[in-house]
Amino acid sequence: MSNVVIDWPALNTLAWLRLECCNAEHPTRVEDIVDGNLVVGAPIIPHFDPVPPTRSGQGFFVGWTMGRGSLESPVTLVSHAEGALPTWTLEAIGPPVETQRRRFVRLEVIIEFRLPLLEGAAPAIAHTVDLSEGGIKCVVDNWAPDPGGRRFITELPIKERTLFIPSYVSWWGNLEGPAQRPVGIAFAEPERQLTDAIRAYVFEAQLDQRRKSRQ
Repeated sequence: MSNVVIDWPALNTLAWLRLECCNAEHPTRVEDIVDGNLVVGAPIIPHFDPVPPTRSGQGFFVGWTMGRGSLESPVTLVSHAEGALPTWTLEAIGPPVETQRRRFVRLEVIIEFRLPLLEGAAPAIAHTVDLSEGGIKCVVDNWAPDPGGRRFITELPIKERTLFIPSYVSWWGNLEGPAQRPVGIAFAEPERQLTDAIRAYVFEAQLDQRRKSRQ
């Protein structure tokens, strides 16, 4: 039984599981609450076959709507059952937090990285504000040149490797103070292995942040 007390949604409530395997929300339904743990239907959609329990890894997220917003809690898989209705039993490993349901999950994180905005010019030094597999909100040095619609390669270091991601500026903000300017960077259809690496990093870092919130 979990030592994290959560006011789980009622039986038959529609919910979703956010797993590391893909960016999609895996729809499910609350089937039961047993000893403080949440029992939901085993995830399938958007896959063709049920997701193997081994794909749950060291933790993932369950979400549900509450009023006009959404809640999402980090959980682990404690058991699963086969049968006419396969189920997963989930134990909370952190408190739920309010979330926004959107295409890409964003992680608030500070990473220093390089932006070669113009060919032949020195790369701008930037720092992330938040990161998703769709792009970056960041701040750049105030001397950084606006590349307009030019494509460039963002050099993003994560998990002891540097990703080289085709990018463009989605918005160019005004100066905030004497040293930095807010900028939005959109990734321009990067290779699947790059988006997979970013998604895995965001997922693991967010799960770790939620775990630490218990301590």
